[in-house]
Amino acid sequence: VQTQIQGGMKFLPSSVSFLNSVMQTTYMYPFLKSFSFNSHRISKPIHNYRLTGITTISKKHFSNGDHSCQESNGNLQKFTALSFFKFMNVPEEILDVTVSRYRLEILKALPLELAKGTLIVATEGINGQFCVPSNFLDDFLRSITAITYQTNPKTLKNETNPAIDFNIGETLEYPIPKNNLSRSIKETLSVPEGRPFPFRKLIVRRKKSILTDGGLQGIDWEDAGPEMTPAEWHSSMEAMQQQPKETRPILIDCRNSYESQMGSFAGALPLDTHNFGESWPRLEQLLSEQGAGPQTPIMTFCTGGIRCVKVNAYLRQRLGLQNVSRLQKGIIGYEQWLAEHREDGSLFEGDNFLFDRRRLEEPL
Repeated sequence: VQTQIQGGMKFLPSSVSFLNSVMQTTYMYPFLKSFSFNSHRISKPIHNYRLTGITTISKKHFSNGDHSCQESNGNLQKFTALSFFKFMNVPEEILDVTVSRYRLEILKALPLELAKGTLIVATEGINGQFCVPSNFLDDFLRSITAITYQTNPKTLKNETNPAIDFNIGETLEYPIPKNNLSRSIKETLSVPEGRPFPFRKLIVRRKKSILTDGGLQGIDWEDAGPEMTPAEWHSSMEAMQQQPKETRPILIDCRNSYESQMGSFAGALPLDTHNFGESWPRLEQLLSEQGAGPQTPIMTFCTGGIRCVKVNAYLRQRLGLQNVSRLQKGIIGYEQWLAEHREDGSLFEGDNFLFDRRRLEEPL
C-alpha cells in the first residue's frame, strides 16, 4: 500500500491526533504501521491534503463547491436514503481485507463526519443500508460498485449475474451548521420535527451471512428465479383482484409479523415469524395448506428484496417449486416507482416498516 504524502503541510496537534485516530478506527492502521503525521512540515490548508492509494481528505469534503455539504434549502442539507445487496462469492481468505477495502472506499467517497450507515460483508455477498449527502451519492455508488467488481469480477461481466441493484429511497433534509464538520454528527445534525437521522455511525463488518437465515446450507442464492419489476407487479396485482380466489397466484409476505401488521398487499399470506430464521418450516406449512404444486404460481415480496431472494431460492431448490417470482427492490422500490411513474394509489395498504431510526417518533 502506497503511503506517500503529496505536498508538505503542518498540522496542529489536535488535527494530528484527529487524523491518526481516524486511521486507526477505520481499519487503516494495519496498512500504516510505519506512518505518522508530520507536524513540522510546510504549512498548507487541510483541504489540500491527500494520501495516495489509501484515502483522500480533499477539498470537496470541506469547501463550498459542488460537492460541499452546504445548505440546499435555507439551512437544510439533503440526504438520500438507500439500500443494496449482492449475493456473490467472497472467499474466506480475503474476507477481512474486503471489509477494510469497503470501509476505506466509503470514507474516500463521503465527508468523514457524514459517513453513516451499515455494510455487512460475508462469504455469500454484501448487504448495506446508508443515508448519504445527496451531492455525494454518485461518488458513493461508484465506490461500492468498484470494490464489488474487484472482489468478484463476475459481478459485472456475466449477464446472468447482474451488477448491484441499488435501491434509492427517499430524500431527507436535516439542518447542518456551516464549516462545522469537526463536531460529531450527533451535535451537528439537528432533528426536524422529531425525526432522527437514520444512522448513528458507520459500521462495516464481517458476519457469517448477510442475512441471518438459521444456518441453511447447500443453497445457491444466485438461483432464485425471476424478478418482477414494480410495473409488472402492479399490473399483476390489479389482475389478481379480478380473478377468482382459487385461480390466483399464492402471494407470500416474507417479512416478520410486526412488519406485516403495519401494512401489506391485499390477499398476502404472512409468514408470521419473529425473525427470518423461522421462515423455512412456516413456508412449508403454509404452502402445504394452500396445496401448492411444482407449477403453482407463487409471488413473494419483502421490504427491500433480499429476503425474497433467499425464500425463492429455497422454494426452487428445496421444495421443487419452479413457478416463483419476486418483487424487484421490494416494497421500497415499489413505492419509489409509484412516486415517479404513477398518479393513482398504491396497492400496498398501510405503512412500510423501516429498519433504521426513521421509524422512531422521538430522537435517541
